[in-house]
Amino acid sequence: MSKPLEPNELKALKGQEVWLIPVYNAVNNSSPLSEQITSGIVDKCGNKMFYLTKVKNGWSVGCSFDDYCDSNNYGYMPFKSKQDALDYLEIDSFLSALKSKDLSHLDIDDIRKIKEIIESQ
Repeated sequence: MSKPLEPNELKALKGQEVWLIPVYNAVNNSSPLSEQITSGIVDKCGNKMFYLTKVKNGWSVGCSFDDYCDSNNYGYMPFKSKQDALDYLEIDSFLSALKSKDLSHLDIDDIRKIKEIIESQ
């Protein structure tokens, strides 16, 4: 499953470009998240915080790994590639949609197949 970079993965990418999905106050609610993916350069990375430069109009930002935000609630989830970020959004969208689906028409064998797929992770 595509997921945001962990601290040790981000440390290995110091000085390199990463792809970013905006979160909280960094999100522009007038356009889809897939169109808001941007890139930045990993400047510094510790176990609790990471710092990016050249993010959106040349800004720099420091984010916590806990919630991917700075003290003003602006933040970005880092990914190794733009495709990883797009895959994450697709998975997240599917899981959100799945929660609201009525699955009562499925029989027990169908449910067991879905459960098996989910638990095989």
